[in-house]
Amino acid sequence: MCKEEFKERSVSFRAFGTLPIYPAADSTLSFATMRVPASVAAGLVLLSGCAVAGLSAAIHWTSFAPIGYYVALLCGFHVGEFLWSWRFEGKGLTFDAFLLNQNWPEYQLAIVAALVEYAIEAAFFPSLKSLNPLSACGLALCLVGLAIRAAGMWTAGSNFAHRIAEQRRPDHMLVRHGIYSVFRHPSYVGWTYWSLGTQLLLCNPVCLVIYAFAAIRFFRDRIDYEEQKLLSFFGEQYLHYVQQTYLGIPLLGRNIGALKFVPAASPSTRLRRSSAQEEVAAKRQ
Repeated sequence: MCKEEFKERSVSFRAFGTLPIYPAADSTLSFATMRVPASVAAGLVLLSGCAVAGLSAAIHWTSFAPIGYYVALLCGFHVGEFLWSWRFEGKGLTFDAFLLNQNWPEYQLAIVAALVEYAIEAAFFPSLKSLNPLSACGLALCLVGLAIRAAGMWTAGSNFAHRIAEQRRPDHMLVRHGIYSVFRHPSYVGWTYWSLGTQLLLCNPVCLVIYAFAAIRFFRDRIDYEEQKLLSFFGEQYLHYVQQTYLGIPLLGRNIGALKFVPAASPSTRLRRSSAQEEVAAKRQ
């Protein structure tokens, strides 16, 4: 593609900069001043419409409040992930940015299982599926989780990616301010709280246990691998950072991640680690 053709296939949008639209078999739809692939436009319209419909149902029909809020939160989450990828990662407009096809088919089956459990239990115990203190706590936990994840993604900016970096980029830096001064993986913490909150919201006891088990298993393996990479990128700087922050995910324990990969540290390293831990403990007291 020549330079002139590339310019013609790009649009300017002040909030997000220049958005390249690459030639593809997919047709395009025009929204105001920008052109996007039809699949992306359809995804935005469908997810946004479902989110509004779910929120409307939750507000106007109390008997449908939990499932309405669930649909709104689920669709809103995926729209938010797409907008973040668009803004910070600099990706082209592709349907994959919605993360609807992530971890196929486990993630999709988890959503289906939640809906099936809710429907079955609602048929036999309808009073348990109305808005109650437990579901209200679940709704609050969802909002807290989304806020933590959004704060982490926004603070990290271009340093955040949905895929673990295999090699350090020249501009890759260790983010330690904001919410990263408390949680070293705020996006994982937020997703875990949001995920478990959805099942509290629906009052799904079976899926709550399954979701908790799946989240712990998934993040244990992912954090082990990711922190091994980050330790190779940033060395002692990352190890010191790990000692001053929390994982924030219940039941994961402390002996995972970067510390797990340095059991045979030198005496001087162990001494610095012990001193840092004592210093952090003194500050928190």
